[in-house]
This record gives sequence, structure tokens and C-alpha cells, in this order.
Amino acid sequence: MQLQIRIRELRNAKSWTLEEMAGKIGISAPHLSEIERGKKNLNNHLIERIASVLQIEHHELFVDDQNLSDELAEVQSMFDELSSERQTQLLEFARFLRAQQDSVDTEEDVGGTAG
Repeated sequence: MQLQIRIRELRNAKSWTLEEMAGKIGISAPHLSEIERGKKNLNNHLIERIASVLQIEHHELFVDDQNLSDELAEVQSMFDELSSERQTQLLEFARFLRAQQDSVDTEEDVGGTAG
């Protein structure tokens, strides 16, 4: 099971750019972007620094697995109730959103402030 982290969600809630938050933590923006996307592992020291900058307890950085499971079950149930045409439309929309997010992630990796 992979641990899911809410750093991007919490950063966006404060309206901070990737660069702003990275500067507050003391790491590079590309490093923070990789952490947000789950491509870099976190050590305890970095978790504590991130939580401190966000002014939260360190456990608040992590997704509640039970809540996530409940949400995924709800999405699955709604999806199953759709006609196959609507299921196809929903999948196309989800792929579009993922492509948009990938584009934002790429811009942030090269020093942009999108997101």
C-alpha cells in the first residue's frame, strides 16, 4: 500500500505557489513537485518541516485510508449506475482532467507558477 500525502492540496488551500512553499521548507521547487507527485520519499525530518510550514500536525499530511476507501466505493457505485455511454463519457472526462493535471505538473517542474 502506498501512503498518500496531501501536500499539494494543503499548499493550494494557502494559495502558495510551488516556489513559495519550497522556499519556506528550504528545498527546491522541483524537489517539492516530485514529493507532491509521490516520486520522492520523505524522511521524518522533512515531514516535520512541511507540517510546521503548513501549521498543521504531521499526521494531517496523510490521507485517511478509510475515508479514501469510502470515496472510491461511492465513485464505483455511481459509475456502475451509469449507462455505458455515460461511463465512456466519464472516463474520457477523467482522462482529460488527468492530462490537464499532468500539464500543470510539467509547468511547475520547469519553474512555472501554474496550479
